[in-house]
Amino acid sequence: PGLLQDLRNNLAQGAQGLRLFELAHIFEADPTSETTARETGMLGILLYGARHDASWPHVEADMGYADLKGVVEHLLHFLHLPASVCRQAEEHPFLLPCVDVLAEGRRVGVMGRVKPALAEDFHARKPVWLAELDLEALWERHKKAKIAFKPLAVFPPSRRDVTVIAPASLSVADIEEHIRKMRIAILEEVTLIDLYEPKDSADRNLTFRLTFRKADRTLKDAEVDKEREKVAQSLIKNLGVRI
Repeated sequence: PGLLQDLRNNLAQGAQGLRLFELAHIFEADPTSETTARETGMLGILLYGARHDASWPHVEADMGYADLKGVVEHLLHFLHLPASVCRQAEEHPFLLPCVDVLAEGRRVGVMGRVKPALAEDFHARKPVWLAELDLEALWERHKKAKIAFKPLAVFPPSRRDVTVIAPASLSVADIEEHIRKMRIAILEEVTLIDLYEPKDSADRNLTFRLTFRKADRTLKDAEVDKEREKVAQSLIKNLGVRI
């Protein structure tokens, strides 16, 4: 409520784009507590409107889910936590759509779009993107995080793209996780680079970029192509996608 009130106040002053955060506590019923309530420190993040300042040359664009996700991911990276996993959440009281943010398998918050009917009550005429993160859960994991250093790569990477045709019910995270679990020694990174959803189709085209590298020598095209084909065939066999 505090962030939405701040949103309304700033809109009344003519603000075109907002990035706000708030530190506060929430209270939940807890029969095991002496006070029958549990107090948890939370971080709220709100994004609204123009992505760029009006005085800076740019292509006009509004912030969206990707901007909010980027802020959350950068925060977890700053805390030395592994990349977050996003999972579609069940019904949420004020966010739609809403996703759970998982860190090391534990839910540490939610993020999504404030329901339009609620946003309109605060004079918002564009999508309002909001994240709530459990600071105590993040702090616990930050204290346990171990920082390791490794030499910078000397030899160049080799990249290959693989495009799969998959049903909308199959998430990008599931595909990426499957590829990583193959534990290909020379596979360094998996990144989604393109998404296409044809009209009148329940399927979507997902293009992933596979980055291969070896620490002690330059990779040969033949061995990279072999591993790329291995990934493609595994996705077809285990996840039922088409290439």
